[in-house]
Amino acid sequence: MNKRTWIAASGAVAIAAWLRLFLSHAERPNFTDFSVYWVAGTKAAQHLTVYDVEGHYQFKYSPFIALLWSLPTMFRSDYLWSRLHYIATGIGWYVLLFWLARKIDRARAVWLWVAACVVFSVAIRDELKLGQVNLWPFLLVLPTWFAGRRSAQDRGFDWRGLWIGAAWGFAIQWKLYALILAPDTSRFVMRSRTSTRRSNPRSSSTVSGASCPASSTSGTRRSCAR
Repeated sequence: MNKRTWIAASGAVAIAAWLRLFLSHAERPNFTDFSVYWVAGTKAAQHLTVYDVEGHYQFKYSPFIALLWSLPTMFRSDYLWSRLHYIATGIGWYVLLFWLARKIDRARAVWLWVAACVVFSVAIRDELKLGQVNLWPFLLVLPTWFAGRRSAQDRGFDWRGLWIGAAWGFAIQWKLYALILAPDTSRFVMRSRTSTRRSNPRSSSTVSGASCPASSTSGTRRSCAR
């Protein structure tokens, strides 16, 4: 079996498995999580508490999120919005995975994307089946990963940092799992600041000058001032 035949056969098997995974009767969408958000939004619009239990599922997130979910309840039914959410979430996850694959390695982006789709296929299926919203907080956190470092010469107000921080705070309000990304982001920010100091000789001299002890001899002071 040559390479082209092997790729075609494996692709056909993958498509068949994908259709079986997503389109079988047992895995059709029931939107149970989406219904929780919709009920919470409906109650928020009516100035009612969103934390009283109705059945097995209960709204467990910020009241601010419930208030946001009240907006779509004013326009059309949950049937329309749940289908729109299904389409947007499905397309969004696959586009996001491909974009991340290109960020990692452009030459092998397609194969990385296929591998990611296989690894996360069950998670995406449950995301679509239940009407979960994990995609949107993840998108809000992404600017923090790729913002890069701020120029050392830029002394003005950091509007970009303000909006990135606001987006991250919004993501945490929406889903607490956004907090899991905090340690990695903090290390990224610290590496960026270190790189900025190294690239700015004026900043480096200030740091080295501040580290000279006050009780040094005159020769030591001259060496620190160089």
